[in-house]
Formats: sequence, structure tokens, C-alpha cells
Amino acid sequence: YATPEIMRKHIDRLALRLANVGIDIEVLDFYHDPSKKAIQRAKRTLVALGAMTSKGEVTNIGRQMEQFPVESSYARMLIEATQYPKEIQTKLAAIIAIQEVGGIIKGGTKYTGWRKYTRQTRSDLLAQYDVYLALPNILPDDYEEMGIISKNVGKAKEVIERLDRDLSLDDTQLLAITASDEEALQRSIISGQIDQLWSVTESGDVEHIFTGQQRELSGSTVVRNPKLVAGTPFDLQVPTRSGGLETLHLLQGVTAVNTDWLIELAPQLFANRRGRLFYDPRIGSLAERQQVRFGKRVLEGASIPRLEDTSENRKLFVKEYARWAYEQLERQRRQLERFHTRVPSIALRHVEQEVAIRANGIVSLDQLSSDGKRTMIALSKLETYLGDSFVHHLGKPR
Repeated sequence: YATPEIMRKHIDRLALRLANVGIDIEVLDFYHDPSKKAIQRAKRTLVALGAMTSKGEVTNIGRQMEQFPVESSYARMLIEATQYPKEIQTKLAAIIAIQEVGGIIKGGTKYTGWRKYTRQTRSDLLAQYDVYLALPNILPDDYEEMGIISKNVGKAKEVIERLDRDLSLDDTQLLAITASDEEALQRSIISGQIDQLWSVTESGDVEHIFTGQQRELSGSTVVRNPKLVAGTPFDLQVPTRSGGLETLHLLQGVTAVNTDWLIELAPQLFANRRGRLFYDPRIGSLAERQQVRFGKRVLEGASIPRLEDTSENRKLFVKEYARWAYEQLERQRRQLERFHTRVPSIALRHVEQEVAIRANGIVSLDQLSSDGKRTMIALSKLETYLGDSFVHHLGKPR
């Protein structure tokens, strides 16, 4: 006999439906009882989505989610999209429909033909929507070679039509995603995947911010250089050279997360924290990095330039530029110490004095002439302090 549906599917929607009528799913007896672990996971998901409080009380968001005939995560996305125009809601409904049927493209790096139909670099879900819109221009005979799942294409179309009827979106035509649409769609997607947030490690793997579970990013993702993502765990068995099977623990359907959104999307989980001020060499000025606190963990967001010409910012520029330059000097010194045991260090105080002389009341390198900018950048190089010939001599291995 097949495994009962309640034992193999997420039960968060059922838990919410019961809670809406005042029944705790834990007190009910089912013919096939879901495990306690599954029930706890369902409740944690609903709390993360803002549908339920930690005490089991249904929120206004939870009551609205009940109106949508889709999984809880998708229902939360649709609620978030109600603040946007109908065109955004229509696109999101199509994105959800594509995901409900399992996606329309194959994972892995073997099939890449579909990539030429999207320019997305922030969301795999938006990329699949682009591919769906391009299908009329692709011959069905080419689907397999391009990595498009033909059986899911028809299913996606049916689900899109059903959702459009259920959501009263019949009159809205599916159009290409514009640059102005992207943030609204990504934000809506993240609202329904708050329980599936993963930080990207330096090695390129991902770690679940709630549980610490580790996985690999799918090789088919279009998302580039993210720090924090939302996605769906997926296990894939692949053959090994020895003739056996290896299970890859992957994360697919990835969307990059702007940490600044988390405070608004899930205030019950995340709190704002004063941003960290630093010198950003990419923009040549001070920047403040938004920080979001989750328990004892701090998630960092994008940096915001701080360009106001005030006496405080001028002092901070000297301090933070000197700190950055000192870090560059220390990095160079450590590299040289691989070959030499005695490499002079430059004191941070000395670097600050040199920066103060040359900064001349600025808050950005763009305020300097070309020569002035070169002189400032030179303060991050050991040659400026130790002399070219001395550093050149040190750079030669013994």
C-alpha cells in the first residue's frame, strides 16, 4: 500500500486549518498519526511565516492564508503580493504554479540550454518564469536537450489557469519581468520561505540559520555570489565511479535575500541592529552595513554609502580608512613572513597620522585629485613605509 498522504506531505496547512477553528492538531487522533517531529516542524513553519504565535494562536496573516488553495508557504507569498499591482500578483501566481509541479527545468550542470532565455542572477524561481514565457519560441523536440521538463510544462499551464481563476486574475496577461518588478517578486517569495533561510559559507556551501544543517548549492542555480538565500532542500542520488550511489544534499530553487526585508517580513523572529560602519574600498567612502539580529546570531546585509560631509564623518573617515589600510599592511607582512622571520610592522597609530595628513577633511576618495587619490591608496602598501628596495628584497625567498 502507498504511504498515507498525511505521513508523506507537509502538514502545516492542515495544522493551520484546524487552529483556525480552535483545534490543536496534537490533540486529534488520526487513522495514521503524523509523527511528533512532523507536527513540531509544521508549527515552527507557521510561527516563522507569521501565521501563528508561539502559543498557537492564529494571527491575521494566518486567517488570510486560509483563503488561498495552496501550500502555506505559497499562501504567505500571495498575501505579501496583495500590496502590489495585479500584474505582480499574476506573475507570482505563475511562479508558484511552476514550483507546485516541481519546476520546468532540470537541475545539474549537464543541461544549460535554457539559460539563454533568462538574465536573472537573483532568483531561480524568476529564471524559470522567464523560461516559461519563452516556451512558444522553443520547439518541443528541443526540450530534452535544453533541460526543459516537457511533462511539467503542461502541468504548469493547468495550475496557472486554475490559480488565475481562484484568485480572480483571469483578465491579466502574463508579461515579462521588468527591473521594477524584481524586488516585489523576490520580497514576496522570501516572505513564504522565512523558515528556509540559508547563509552561504566561504567554501560555497550553505548552512540553515535555524538548525545549522549544511548543504550544497545546486550547480544549476543562476544566483551569483549571495550571502544569504532562501531555497528548497533536495536530495539527489548520483552514480559513483565505483559503481555505487552517492546522495548529494542540495539546495535548489534559490532566491537571494536582502536582510533588510527580514525585519518587516518576520518581526517576530528578527530585530534591527545598528549597522557596522567601515571603509568600503569598492566605493572609496564610508559605508554602513545593515545588520539583523536573530537570537544570538547576526546577519549582515548590503552596505549603504555614508557621504554626508560632516565633521563626525570626516573624523570617522580617517579612523576607518586607517583601519582598512592597516589590515592591508598586515596581510602583506604576513605573506612576506612566510619567507622571512623578521618583517617590520607598521603601527596603526602611525597609519592614522599619515591618513589624517593626506585626507584633508574628506569623506570620500572621489573628493581628491588623481594624485591625491594615488597617495592615499599608497598608504595601504608596505613600500610606502619601508621603501621599495627593502620590500623587494624581502619578497625574494631565502
